[in-house]
Amino acid sequence: LLMGESTRLYRHFLAEHELKMTTGMNEPEDQFGLMLLALAYFMEQDNVLAANILLEVHLLPWAFRYLDCLEAAPVGEFYRLLGALVRIYLNNIMCDANLTVEPKKLYF
Repeated sequence: LLMGESTRLYRHFLAEHELKMTTGMNEPEDQFGLMLLALAYFMEQDNVLAANILLEVHLLPWAFRYLDCLEAAPVGEFYRLLGALVRIYLNNIMCDANLTVEPKKLYF
């Protein structure tokens, strides 16, 4: 399901906000780190609505599962600790902004 409907919807969301994620590498826009970068951009621009939509609709439905997989993978201590920090950060944002995560079927 790589590059499926969720990627298409996320691309549309980015286009609506005139944000293009190009790294010169062969990776989808909805790659975890790039989504955090987009979140940082919206927060820097004080675009709370876009940041909340990104979180509720596009990132949080799968972020914690991704972080669970990262924690279980043999990736080294740096990435495990980074994942733990991101988990805390996302939980804090979710609670502080009273976000409601849209449930989605996950395939991994």
